[in-house]
Amino acid sequence: MPFFRKRRAQLPDDPGDIELIEAITNHCESFLGPVEEVLHEVKSPFVHMDLLRFKGDPDDPFHLFVTCGMSSKPMNVPANVMDRDHYRYAELLLCLPSDWPVEWEQLADPANWWPLQKLKILARMPHEAETWVWFGHTFAHTSPPSPFAPDTELCAALVCPNALFPKEFEFLTYKGRTIVFQQLAFLYREEYQYTKANYGKGFLKLVRESGMPPDEFFVLNKHRRNLCKDLS
Repeated sequence: MPFFRKRRAQLPDDPGDIELIEAITNHCESFLGPVEEVLHEVKSPFVHMDLLRFKGDPDDPFHLFVTCGMSSKPMNVPANVMDRDHYRYAELLLCLPSDWPVEWEQLADPANWWPLQKLKILARMPHEAETWVWFGHTFAHTSPPSPFAPDTELCAALVCPNALFPKEFEFLTYKGRTIVFQQLAFLYREEYQYTKANYGKGFLKLVRESGMPPDEFFVLNKHRRNLCKDLS
């Protein structure tokens, strides 16, 4: 079961970096409108990780979830990366379709919770494993890759640049650090293999050339078209 509370008044004993939470919340609300709900984390290994839920514009066919806490500590960027300070702080975004069950009672069901569970796992990974999570990085659910849930063949995640929101939304400057908001997408096994061979840029180029609209790819669809199914 996910560890969160429903209301702001039900903050856990360790609510995390309040100033950072306020800065991220204010930044997001300036582009996305008011927060619909905060999924407060009760148990916080490594970093305190809340999720902010935004309903978005009435014309947007999705709910947006934003991690809030991943950037409370710097990531361990490899020494050979140029301008490595730019890559130390990030938060992750995930879009779920407008009909996805998002009420907190519904999210207690693993069938509804798994995308947000993966979002939180990836946001916590840099601090747990002393690594970094950035554009083009891929993460399989299991090895070898197996589906996230019985009703989908999606089995891996890809970290992508912001694709659905204003460019200005992508960056937040807070106390001398640049926090970059990155978007999460889910892949089929063949797409994951293609990305491992051609890198994230190569796969996103394939997405663009396929004619698939950005919202069709970045908003979770458990049964969307597999872009690499018929590739030899």
